[in-house]
Amino acid sequence: EIYQCDWSSDVCSSDLLMEDDALDWSKFVHNAHWQRLGGLTYHHLRATGLLSEVPAVPQGHLKSAYVENTVKNVYLRTELGKVLRILKADGIPIIVLKGAALLEQIYGSVSIRSMSDVDLLVPEELADRAQALVETLGYTPSGSEEAQKRTRDEHRHLPSLVDADGIASVEI
Repeated sequence: EIYQCDWSSDVCSSDLLMEDDALDWSKFVHNAHWQRLGGLTYHHLRATGLLSEVPAVPQGHLKSAYVENTVKNVYLRTELGKVLRILKADGIPIIVLKGAALLEQIYGSVSIRSMSDVDLLVPEELADRAQALVETLGYTPSGSEEAQKRTRDEHRHLPSLVDADGIASVEI
């Protein structure tokens, strides 16, 4: 069974995406976007030759997600390169985590995995120094001072650093 999910509440309901053995493409695409799987869905439908079975409008929405993933991920990878260079030049050991580490090694493409930020692991005693270096690239901590403190205390990482354009986000 395939269930419909509500974007605004992050809750999945029992409303099925199938009615009378026909897929409700609007609900399907909505759920693909909600799960941040639009680009991956488009990739697999195209790779398996099933894209022609998808009506034009939902196909266009899935393709848009694929293109948006590509553009954003290329930008994030470029920014990641700048961050890695400055941290390595200062001798800070780094491990790239999650999406940025998986893009090419697991997915084989920058287009199919959605990413919202770049996650880096550095030794705890070097985290503040790493943040200061990233800030020299024009990144600033996001959120209020209270939210930044809560992030440090409750989530055990530094507040997200956002670039001047508000597009790239780095978590240390």
